[in-house]
Amino acid sequence: MRYFMLATIVFLLAACGDDNPAVENTNSVVFQNIDIVSKGNEFVLTGEVIAAEGEFFYIIEQGDKQIFEERRISAPQESGDWGKFEIKEQLSNAMIESNDPPILMLYGKNKDGEIVNPNYIPVDIKKE
Repeated sequence: MRYFMLATIVFLLAACGDDNPAVENTNSVVFQNIDIVSKGNEFVLTGEVIAAEGEFFYIIEQGDKQIFEERRISAPQESGDWGKFEIKEQLSNAMIESNDPPILMLYGKNKDGEIVNPNYIPVDIKKE
């Protein structure tokens, strides 16, 4: 009886597998080694990216408001390799004085223009 149950469970697990494991998510964007440094009104974000579509995007939000319009960055790498990138931005005095930290959102887009794989990074501002 034990062997029958074991064989049944193995069969069921095998049947639940992916029908086509070779299909990839072609809309993905992945980030790693993200580092952000702020000084005064400026911040610099560096990191590495793999973007299936060859580009990624970012916006900056603070509270419920979008502060910076969407910006596009070409992914600087060969297909499947990690590429380094850098984002430099100046923040206004009003943004720095706000109680809400600015949030940088990095993301990709699918073929329909929808946001995929959003990453939210708070910008730590030191008030001087």
